[in-house]
Amino acid sequence: MPLTFQATGVQNVLDTFEAMEGQIDGFGKEIMFDGLLAWQIIDMHRKYPNTSQDDERTVSTEIWPTSRVAMLMPLLKRTPSGKAPRRVYAPPRSTSKHRPILRQVLFDMLVERMGKLMEEQMKWQTKA
Repeated sequence: MPLTFQATGVQNVLDTFEAMEGQIDGFGKEIMFDGLLAWQIIDMHRKYPNTSQDDERTVSTEIWPTSRVAMLMPLLKRTPSGKAPRRVYAPPRSTSKHRPILRQVLFDMLVERMGKLMEEQMKWQTKA
């Protein structure tokens, strides 16, 4: 005996999914970029945030273990003879003994900020 069923209001469900897809597209194209930028400026205190829009649904940033300015300072210092000092590179240290580049508290701030943005911008609502 074949199983058959009837459903009414299927178009409402399809319209709801279509509206949600539009919200996700808008979130990825505009809002996610602005949220990551705000996280860097406000929460990370970055003077020069580094954010890129890789594609229409992907935003990324690079995080260094120290500021780029601090990394360049030894190159800018000159010896009394006017020559740049020799740089001696130490072997890489074990990362297990040192804190991660992105501290957990900053990652938690990012998760909270993006969660709030998603709650504000994306709403499940049925189309009647």
